[in-house]
Amino acid sequence: MVKEAELHAQKDQERKSPSDLKNSADTTIYTIEKSVSEYKDKVPAEVTKEIESAVSDLRAAMAEEDLDKIKQKLEAANKAVSKIGEHMQQGHRVVVAALSAVSGGNQTPQAEYKGSQDVG
Repeated sequence: MVKEAELHAQKDQERKSPSDLKNSADTTIYTIEKSVSEYKDKVPAEVTKEIESAVSDLRAAMAEEDLDKIKQKLEAANKAVSKIGEHMQQGHRVVVAALSAVSGGNQTPQAEYKGSQDVG
């Protein structure tokens, strides 16, 4: 009886795995498209095109229902969308460097100290 339960559990897992992969791909597509629409004006056009191409390839793989191909295209789409973060970090570094140069480096402004005797 235990062996039967293990066999059924394994079959259930085999049936569940493709569904989980497809759900993960659907969620990833939604998230990527949302990120692209949000940051489209902040990243280069070639990065946006690369991401859109990766999403298109992932959709095609899902239509074919080839699990290995879906996994491969899912990884490619995630790798492509990570470039948004890379460009955002680079932009942040440039802004910080520019602000640092304008303010005269990393010097902290000196505050004036007034003791309790100076007040009043």
